[in-house]
Amino acid sequence: MDQKFWLECWESKNLGFNQDKINAHLVNFFPELSIPHESSILIPLCGKSIDLIWLLKQGFQVTGVELSSIAIQDFFKEQNISYTKEKLGPYTSWQANNHKLRILEGDFFNILSLEDSFTGIYDRASLVALPQSMRQDYYKILRALKAPIFLITVEYDQKKIDGPPFSISEKEVVESLKESFHISMRHSEKRESMSPRFLEKGIKDIIQKVYLLKKL
Repeated sequence: MDQKFWLECWESKNLGFNQDKINAHLVNFFPELSIPHESSILIPLCGKSIDLIWLLKQGFQVTGVELSSIAIQDFFKEQNISYTKEKLGPYTSWQANNHKLRILEGDFFNILSLEDSFTGIYDRASLVALPQSMRQDYYKILRALKAPIFLITVEYDQKKIDGPPFSISEKEVVESLKESFHISMRHSEKRESMSPRFLEKGIKDIIQKVYLLKKL
């Protein structure tokens, strides 16, 4: 999807992708990556996810990347965290005061222009937000960052309806990242589709999968 689509979602409060609870899979499986405390964790397309707070409380330095200033402002307001803003390369950095947390406002696809290094990546809603035409560039960035990845995907019959969220097959994940990572699919579950748009097209269930990717 283009940037205008996601900006309009935040402007119109069309936020079906946002979760109001910490992701249970993050809590259950992220520790298996064995990433040291104080490490820097990157969260692409983070929105106003409270998962950032969970990662912060685990002792990590947290960097989110988000296109919408509305999402970022909502995050800091809802979490009652003050911040300062500064220019950082192609981004505006919203730095939390008294916390090792920041959100970079801008296009995630510019992340390699920064000199920052990251020790882990948390992707719950980034890959599934991208159409196939954009995913290969996203995989290239993941390979270039060379950091362990916690990845959540969904699978469904995309012939019936197009995303987002887009259906990402296990084969696609493996073929795109196997040369750089050891890939372990740690959890798979069938979940009821809560999207009226999906239900209208006869998609009652989706398969959600959790992957852990460790550097080779």
